[in-house]
Amino acid sequence: MIINKWLTASHHKNTPQTIRKKLRGILILLVSITACTTAENLLPKLTGNILINAPTTATAGSDIEVSVGPLNVANGTPIGLVMVGVRGPKVYNTVFTNGEAHFRIPSTDTYQPGYVALIVASENARGEASIIVFSPRRRNIHNSIMMAMNTSIPFDS
Repeated sequence: MIINKWLTASHHKNTPQTIRKKLRGILILLVSITACTTAENLLPKLTGNILINAPTTATAGSDIEVSVGPLNVANGTPIGLVMVGVRGPKVYNTVFTNGEAHFRIPSTDTYQPGYVALIVASENARGEASIIVFSPRRRNIHNSIMMAMNTSIPFDS
């Protein structure tokens, strides 16, 4: 309605040239508004499951690297990681950069052997993984058991 009154104002001549100028002004305004809108805001929101890249085993007292992605997500989108272990929950936060997020769980949080559950969340998406943290001595025993299980001895029938 306002645009219609502006286009048909009585103090302006409604020649094709003046109407074109007014429409050109409206078009420039719309283009500038669209240009100021970042493409990152147009990306869809994260939903569903997030795949966590984490080791299945780790040695107690060592850093653990955990990554998420690559995903179609805007740079700067926050993501949180909750690690639930023997000593209770620990919370870590970071943001996505180029579709990936990286966490480093410090050795001070992994000194206790046991089962560790990892849960990540960003927007409406969630992911889960687990890690078994072995003591350095038990890690060697675990590796020996795994190698023995992979070695098969044929039996005579």
